[in-house]
Amino acid sequence: PSTAAAAAATSQDIDAAATPVLADDAMDTAASTTTTNNNKIALATTTTATTACNGGGCCSADSYGSQESGSHSSGSGDVNGSDDACAEFCFLSQALEDLHLPSADPSDRLAAMAHIRTLVTKRDDASASTLATILLGHLDDLHAALRAADSPRLQFEACWVLTNLTAISDSVIQAIVDAGCLPAIVSLIAAPDMDLREQALWLLGNVAGGNTTSNSTNSNTSSSASSSLRLSVLHTPGLVDNLLQFAMRPPLPLSLVRVSAWLTANLSMHCTAADAPLLLPLLPCCHTLLVCGLGSEDEPLLKDVCWALAFLAAGGEPFIQALLESGAVDRLMALAGGWRLALQVPALRALGNIAFAGQPAQTDRLLQSGLAPLLGRLLPRDRSQQQQEQEAPQQQPQAQTSRGSRPQRMEVEQDAAEIVQKTAVWVCSNVAASGEEPAHALLEGGLAAPLLRCLARDASAVLRHEAAYALCNMVARCSDSDLTLLLSMEAGRLLASLLLLPLADPALCDEELLGLVLESLFSIMQSPAHSAACRAQLPSAATAADLAARLDFFIYRAASPNTARLARQLRSSMMAAASPLADNAAVAPMDAVAAAI
Repeated sequence: PSTAAAAAATSQDIDAAATPVLADDAMDTAASTTTTNNNKIALATTTTATTACNGGGCCSADSYGSQESGSHSSGSGDVNGSDDACAEFCFLSQALEDLHLPSADPSDRLAAMAHIRTLVTKRDDASASTLATILLGHLDDLHAALRAADSPRLQFEACWVLTNLTAISDSVIQAIVDAGCLPAIVSLIAAPDMDLREQALWLLGNVAGGNTTSNSTNSNTSSSASSSLRLSVLHTPGLVDNLLQFAMRPPLPLSLVRVSAWLTANLSMHCTAADAPLLLPLLPCCHTLLVCGLGSEDEPLLKDVCWALAFLAAGGEPFIQALLESGAVDRLMALAGGWRLALQVPALRALGNIAFAGQPAQTDRLLQSGLAPLLGRLLPRDRSQQQQEQEAPQQQPQAQTSRGSRPQRMEVEQDAAEIVQKTAVWVCSNVAASGEEPAHALLEGGLAAPLLRCLARDASAVLRHEAAYALCNMVARCSDSDLTLLLSMEAGRLLASLLLLPLADPALCDEELLGLVLESLFSIMQSPAHSAACRAQLPSAATAADLAARLDFFIYRAASPNTARLARQLRSSMMAAASPLADNAAVAPMDAVAAAI
């Protein structure tokens, strides 16, 4: 199979994170990865980034403290919703007027900005677009407030207003960028006030990540807009220098470093080799945070750093080589094999992206560092191993269960464990696609049995989908002796059984995967050394008539011409080889099947 193109993945997985965070990977079957012939790459949804609406308590503004929204009421005494909104916009107009007047007292300008921030923070979906339209007409005033070096509090309030505006839509973010606000925001990273510095980082993270909730009918257009916004932030003069000097080096408040790591992850998303001069200087800081964690094992911080490294690894050769030389791989493997599920997925994604986008020698570096044994511990085990572990005496004291719904918590943990298993299988697929030697290393490490176990009919559809990719990549890359080993473990029967799954199964809904399964069986059938062993396994998958009927269905009903071509090749090959398909009288002639369809 040809080399796959990089594809974005959204992410929302393990836990609901506190803002500001990078959205976690939504590891469902449909959205986790867009797959092509032989490799898949995780860029994530965390992977895509998310904008964070900065809520929280609202500071009272002296000059507006006596005014309450909803002061207009109907004759009956009930507050009218439209009057309430009208009053709020009247107060907003007054605040904008006070903010605009050059002669306004500084305390009045601060109170006006605080009131504007209050209205933006308390907005609802119905009023968001109207509020954004009004405030975008006064971007010059907001921009001037960002540059008011004599009033850090006014700068902070202006940053807060813009942060919440960026949570409305990409068009709002683009308007802020077009107004030339980014240089002023970047300069605030070096502000002496830590709260102002953190708010500026938060605002830049929202701009770089784009707004994932924008109502865009075209996902490609939305992705392109987000990429453009990311580049706008990344190429703002002084950004990287200010990050390195004022935001990512201890001693700094943990909350500030968290936001810096999140911003770095958003800046690294969809990166390319052209971004290397700007992003590579951030990698040593990421490594320091990953290894030291500011002296603590802070999970949100480590998770965002792992996602940043995963996105950087997807950028190709320059990032991967620097990542390997930094020594971060050992730490990534430790986190991937640890007990914190929220860290395992991004750490595995980083390792998988190295295998996908790296050279064979770089994949070998991963294998030499113990990747195969790590994946073996994460893949599903058979029932006998699980029973032995359950019967073995516990070496560690059991933690007390917290109050609450324990069965629900166990169900959440089981779902999270399956996400980790799915990601581990995905890493195996990328390693196997790297070449013959990496595929052999996986087989030599004993990973064939757990991967094939994921293809059983009682396995989850999510695991079966990923394991099918891994097996097809192994068949395409492995040597004759390794293919003999796979067939001895009934790989042929399992591949054929995939073709007989219900048509709604994710493995058959994925045209790329379906083509790979057909191509793998066809290549085995064409091999003189393995065709007999493969044919001997086919009748045990189901009746020959069922398999023939399904192949005919793919020939005449497949959405992809390539799938129809591969199905026709496989059926002809099986019949020409005197397989049970040719001898089974229940098989209808192809012309009759076509007529019936």
